[in-house]
Amino acid sequence: MVVVVVVIVVVVVVVVVVVVVIVVVVVIVVVVVVIVVVVVEVVVPSSSSSRRRRRRSSSSSSSNSSTFSSSSSSSSCSTFSSNVVVVVVVVVVVVVVVVEVVEVVVVVLVVVVLVVLLVVVGVVLVGVVVVP
Repeated sequence: MVVVVVVIVVVVVVVVVVVVVIVVVVVIVVVVVVIVVVVVEVVVPSSSSSRRRRRRSSSSSSSNSSTFSSSSSSSSCSTFSSNVVVVVVVVVVVVVVVVEVVEVVVVVLVVVVLVVLLVVVGVVLVGVVVVP
């Protein structure tokens, strides 16, 4: 009887650990995908819009070209810097959220393992002390 209970408890602990590991891996993959998507959406459009501005400035007249070119370069720099700020903020927020989720999952896992170990020790003690 004691052996059956110990085996059941060990199987439950293994299943809980596997599920927690799968959840952590899925969360990390989702975070990486979100970061990549944000970087691609924020950085790539700014570079393509600056290319469009450069094409327009080259097709304009020479007197207006220098004025338009300088204004477009300054606006593209400000756009790029704001995009970099957005990317940094998003990455920091996502990393903080992932760290908090992993902390909670680890704490829950430790609590579950401790409770299961207490149950196993209790069952073994009851089996050894009470049954004979």
